[in-house]
Amino acid sequence: MNRATGITAAILTASLLLSGCGNQIPDMTGEEQALIVSYAAEVVERHDSNHPSRLESEEVVELKKEEEAQKEAKKEQLKQEEAAKAEEAKNNEASSSETAKQKVELTLDDVVGADGFSFSYEGYELDDSYPDTGEETYFAMDATEGQKLLVLKFLAHNVSGEDRELSMVSSGVRFKITAGGKTQNALTTMLLNDFSNFSETIPGNGTKELVLICEVPADGSVTEGGSDSIAVIVRNGDKNATISLQ
Repeated sequence: MNRATGITAAILTASLLLSGCGNQIPDMTGEEQALIVSYAAEVVERHDSNHPSRLESEEVVELKKEEEAQKEAKKEQLKQEEAAKAEEAKNNEASSSETAKQKVELTLDDVVGADGFSFSYEGYELDDSYPDTGEETYFAMDATEGQKLLVLKFLAHNVSGEDRELSMVSSGVRFKITAGGKTQNALTTMLLNDFSNFSETIPGNGTKELVLICEVPADGSVTEGGSDSIAVIVRNGDKNATISLQ
């Protein structure tokens, strides 16, 4: 029912009440007339969509809807923030674990893992040929033109107190050499003391010199930073170590 219909109904109601069944207006007290006018006004108000009481009611409903929507949005935001914090904590934990692993520095002994043996770095030399041609040997290496042989020297110590075979061939250990900012595989040679493929029995408490060799430019760029610019990368299965040679 629209406003005009409501007002019309109210007027008719008031007229009927005031006129009765005939044309003569019945005698009514002032109180009775006031009640009729009040009733008519209430009817008009009830059907008036623009009346402040109806507008206020609709506004309250809309406000409640907005408040509920805001509450839901806040809950979703908090949920997402908690999920993000949990993911960040998980990542931080994984990062800390990885950092802790990296802080455990492995030694040459750790990676080679030869029971009863210990290894030490003894220095390096740059040669045109190795071994020295004056030495009695059945195999020698010559550097290619414009290159030098970088020979890294190590000592294998038999610390077991008894004769023991050191077999690098079956160990699975692999060597790389970093020199002058370049990393390359150590050369595989037929030298009897090649660290990469050495296989021989060393007396108890005895030592044996072993070498790793690669080629480097002959211009001296490898040693410009001193021996700190030389390192050996050792790998044995899941064990890895980068050893700076001092």
